[in-house]
Amino acid sequence: MTITKFLSLLILLDLSFCIGCKDKEWTTLPPETQTGARTFGCYVNGELFVKGKETLFHPLLIASYYKNNNSFSISCTSNDNQSIGMQLNNVEVNISKPISEAYFFSYGANCYCFSEKEIGEIIITKFDTISGHAFGIVSGQFQFKGQCSDNTLNITGDSIVYVTNGRFDTVLGVYDN
Repeated sequence: MTITKFLSLLILLDLSFCIGCKDKEWTTLPPETQTGARTFGCYVNGELFVKGKETLFHPLLIASYYKNNNSFSISCTSNDNQSIGMQLNNVEVNISKPISEAYFFSYGANCYCFSEKEIGEIIITKFDTISGHAFGIVSGQFQFKGQCSDNTLNITGDSIVYVTNGRFDTVLGVYDN
């Protein structure tokens, strides 16, 4: 590990800890911002889903950009141990793009995982990779529909989940691949 990567990791942990201490308990969707506010929210079948409380060693919102193949991924966990994750290939700003892959995990539910059934969409509204640095800011909106699947994302049942009104604004890890 190079000294740059090590220092970047320390900064990310410090950001997670400092911001995690100020986490707000959301009762509505967080506002749409573009400041790296570390917010994530949507509705899952009409129920509010927001990022849970983070700790120093347990970040619940992770966003990554891989420069060499121009791909973006984001994952978030709620206080109810539910998770949402998405991947986008060929990142472009302010253009509605099909989600490459998406999932919703609900621990303890009849259907453990819902994977994308129909192409959902994601719109990246801010994408600042801060050229030459390890972190940036990413903000956007999303929605998708998923069908019951196993832990390898193979469709296994008829249960459907609707993920709507999604939004996020967070720090972005930037990697060469």
